[in-house]
Amino acid sequence: MDIKVLRAIACESRLRILEYLKDPAAHFESQDGFDVAVDGVWNKLIARKLGISQESVTAHMKCLVEAGLVTVTKVGTRRLYSADSVRIGETIAALERRLL
Repeated sequence: MDIKVLRAIACESRLRILEYLKDPAAHFESQDGFDVAVDGVWNKLIARKLGISQESVTAHMKCLVEAGLVTVTKVGTRRLYSADSVRIGETIAALERRLL
């Protein structure tokens, strides 16, 4: 198991972000022609949902992307984030193998 993954999930805000990205349509409104369920979620919407600055969201998302739990798509100056459900599933399976 990669230590980056453990660091990423050790933060309550990042866990909440992963929860929101699991079902983005239930947590975020559409944004300027982008479908949150298909295209990803803009960091501004994540910041608004968490009640924190966009700079803080950027730092959280960098950690999640480096851990491989979230993917990022750049569209112009925007970054759209999506959960990587395959990697998250692999992480859960790895934790189960090591701890259960």
